[in-house]
Amino acid sequence: MIGYRGTDGDTAPVPFEYDPEPSGDIPAFTKGGMKCYVNTHFKTEEEAWESIIRSVDAGIKLAGSAVELAEAQQRTAYEYAGKAAIEYKSAHENYRRWVERS
Repeated sequence: MIGYRGTDGDTAPVPFEYDPEPSGDIPAFTKGGMKCYVNTHFKTEEEAWESIIRSVDAGIKLAGSAVELAEAQQRTAYEYAGKAAIEYKSAHENYRRWVERS
């Protein structure tokens, strides 16, 4: 029989051959020896497509979250750098004045 893999990294269902279990389920391995999992190997192309679309949708959400986090970290770093620059200037000016008085 032909089944379809639909997992992370797949952009279209990948067909595979298998001999069904007596229950009709997909076995633990394809005819080619590839390990089958219940959430990545399916009897129908439609099920594989559904898995692929769920996976890429989740990937986009995760990527968006990573960008938001990086932007927040960048803002924090700029604020820290700005504060450090102000303290640097102030400390050096105060030191210069102290040296001139001494």
